[in-house]
Amino acid sequence: MNKKFVFILILFLLVMPFSIIFVACGGESVDPAPTDNRVQLERNRIQYSGNTPRYTGEAITLDESKITIQLNGTKVANSFFTFEYSNNINVGTAILNITCKDNNPKFKGSCEFTFNIVRSQTTASTLQELQDKLANPNYSNVKLDSVITLEESDSLTISEYPTLKVAEYARITNNGTITNNSTINILNLSRITNNGTIVNNGTMIVASSGIFYTGLYSGTGDVSNYGTVYSDGTRISGLTNKEGGHDYVRKDLADATVTLENMVDGKVEYISNTGHFETTVYVDGETFLAGRYNFGNYTAPTTHAILRLEADYDDFKS
Repeated sequence: MNKKFVFILILFLLVMPFSIIFVACGGESVDPAPTDNRVQLERNRIQYSGNTPRYTGEAITLDESKITIQLNGTKVANSFFTFEYSNNINVGTAILNITCKDNNPKFKGSCEFTFNIVRSQTTASTLQELQDKLANPNYSNVKLDSVITLEESDSLTISEYPTLKVAEYARITNNGTITNNSTINILNLSRITNNGTIVNNGTMIVASSGIFYTGLYSGTGDVSNYGTVYSDGTRISGLTNKEGGHDYVRKDLADATVTLENMVDGKVEYISNTGHFETTVYVDGETFLAGRYNFGNYTAPTTHAILRLEADYDDFKS
């Protein structure tokens, strides 16, 4: 073999490793990027242990200390993620978009986490506040906690949500129009006095010490009465007396003789002797009472119905 060729080969072999080191250190060549072994963030990696949030009228955010994101049982700190909310004011499905930061050691990408906002309860103290809140379907019910009056030009509508509760010692005097398409609860020691119009297409519930003076009343809804209901002239349709409930039908005794017909067990009649007549009342053809009436409860001899006799209906309402 040619000695000159051998010399050149040996020299090449000796110099080549240093050339590689020089190129690598000198930045003229870049090694391939390391493999990204991080896992794509998915919904099933995210858990929330907090309470279901309720509507407040403001943007709802979750307690992020109760958001857990983990891989194979190992929690990844929330500081490695960003949290952005949308559709998070009204009742319904809210969206939390969770995005991995570049330095996240376990996850990459982003994921939507949805959660529910549910209805809340609220109170109202004025007619305007009650009207406004009853028009907001984000409430489950509105509780009136004061005494209010609807004038002839005023109206109040109860839709599917929210329902209306009349709290203890609260009162509604209606000279306008109340339309109920949902539920009205007349709670203990509260009352509704209707001098205007009530259209009940839903349900009214009168608690054991609640009072409802029906006035001009119509609709196809139900009245579940555990307390006291007063009607003018005829018993309102849809009324059911529950345990302890009584209803009274106001009848003005303008004549000397009054005959009550078609009485049934348990039905209650309310009679107002506004004229203070010496009046005879017949029940099922038999003389029931005769003379001038004062306040009192009387049991009909043949039907076990109760007749409430009042000297002055207006005084009694007050």
